[in-house]
Amino acid sequence: MTWPTRGRGRRGFGKIVVALAVVAIAAATLSPNLGPRSYATIACIVCGERGWADAVVNVILFMPLGIGLALASVRARHALLIGALLSALVELAQLTVIAGRDPSIGDVLFNAIGAWLGAGLVFLALEVTRMDGRSAARLSVAAALDLSLAVLATGWLLQPSFPRTAYWGQWTPNLGHLEWYRGKVQAATIAGREVRSRRIAESGWVRDTLLAGGRIEVVATAGPPVPALASLFSIFDVNQQGIIILGPDRDDLVLWYRTHSTAWRLDQPDIRLGGGWGAPLLGSRITVSAWAPSPGTWCLVGPADRTCEAGFTLGHGWGLLFYAESFPPWLRSLLAVGWVAVLTITTGFLLRRRWESAVALVIALAALAVLPGLVDLRPTPVLEFAGAGLGLALGALAGWTLRTEVGGAPPAPVQAFD
Repeated sequence: MTWPTRGRGRRGFGKIVVALAVVAIAAATLSPNLGPRSYATIACIVCGERGWADAVVNVILFMPLGIGLALASVRARHALLIGALLSALVELAQLTVIAGRDPSIGDVLFNAIGAWLGAGLVFLALEVTRMDGRSAARLSVAAALDLSLAVLATGWLLQPSFPRTAYWGQWTPNLGHLEWYRGKVQAATIAGREVRSRRIAESGWVRDTLLAGGRIEVVATAGPPVPALASLFSIFDVNQQGIIILGPDRDDLVLWYRTHSTAWRLDQPDIRLGGGWGAPLLGSRITVSAWAPSPGTWCLVGPADRTCEAGFTLGHGWGLLFYAESFPPWLRSLLAVGWVAVLTITTGFLLRRRWESAVALVIALAALAVLPGLVDLRPTPVLEFAGAGLGLALGALAGWTLRTEVGGAPPAPVQAFD
């Protein structure tokens, strides 16, 4: 696609975007990781238990590169090749120089797709700006409906998904991938029934009770503090799949349970009560409990604090792609706001001064205010509503800016994906 002639400043801006994207890619991919390198994943496409989450993250990582290349007047097919070449160089460095990384063909594939999609989005945005107001406004309704689908999908992916298999109770287990809590459990119950650290005879009953939000209660002797997530009490199944984990993460009380996202090889966030664990005295008696008084809403009671307003919101959707327990609370809140903004930015880009766009705004508001309760998400908090407003505003500003630049330019043949 040929851009309008008023593009010298835009091409310069595109080069800046490319430079920043390359720096971000290098920072994300060329730092060493602790642990042994695995060569078994080189030939795979979608790798590991969270393979699709990694694939989507790889696409997103290279999309800014494609956006910058398109702004610099590089065609989408050339952006694809540039993305593939840069990704191949990164994977080669990970294979030969960078310690602890797991390069794969899949990374190159999804990185290249990300660059191609980023470039394609720019060219597509240009075509949308040439639409008449009625067509664009109708598309804003479609974008708002897409937001509704995103809310429903997020809620479903974050709902519990417990297999019908044999379960094992575990008291302060040393799970390897988590910290080992050195306290001592004295008793653990689910809905009043004792659960020992061994195979559970009534696994079906435990599954159904947990799905119904039955109360988990653990009485223990406090151990020393832990620097990351540890299991005080957990349930795993015969296939070594985690079902539920309750324990401390520094001074937070954390509830983790298996969700539909795990089955779809995505990541998943946990539910935590900030400061709920606190710093109990070593050897003191503590009681920890968790239950769901209503679907999607959890009560968490720890040694230092309690709440009955815990649970997932729409903003937790970012954790489906990459969730790190080490993120501080302010960063989690920022990511939640940013996630909702991303979900609404397309609707904002397509808004026009027409009644169809007014309908789109009503649909978007209903998606945020009504739909979460239908899929067991907590009500959308004020900060996430602010994120939605930010996304709409940024999208509208981008659309207006692009229409101002393109306004009056003659149509150009579409060659974005050739």
